[in-house]
Amino acid sequence: MLMHPVLLLDGWQIALYVVMILVALFSVIALLLIIWLILQVLFLVRQVRSEIRPLMEQAQQTVRTVQGTTEFVSSGLVKPAIQTASIAAGVMRTISVLRSGVIHPRDRTAARDTMVKREEYVVHPDGPTVAREEYVVRPGGGTRERSKSGR
Repeated sequence: MLMHPVLLLDGWQIALYVVMILVALFSVIALLLIIWLILQVLFLVRQVRSEIRPLMEQAQQTVRTVQGTTEFVSSGLVKPAIQTASIAAGVMRTISVLRSGVIHPRDRTAARDTMVKREEYVVHPDGPTVAREEYVVRPGGGTRERSKSGR
């Protein structure tokens, strides 16, 4: 008598075959899901690339614009402002020196009344000396003339 092959198997073997079929079925489903996920990632990468290119071009254009603006501001505003400030500082320093009493532009005796005071200092007993010169207006020189002229 011929029996069907399934009937020859005991309960554990049937359960083992059913579990193996289910695992194979889940493996195929998992493989299909992984393939679908990879395709979605590829689509997302293409879409991001197509959107990033215009953003990168716009960022590069903005950087170029900022560079041009800084060059313009530097050459057109900052450099002239620095030059003007330096000229103004020089003029103010010149005026302050002229008003300090050392040199009076209208006083012709200022050069005659100005003397050079020279001092030498010994830095070390065996070392060299250091010289210092100072321009000093002689006391009383030229003050009489200034008071006479009404200043």
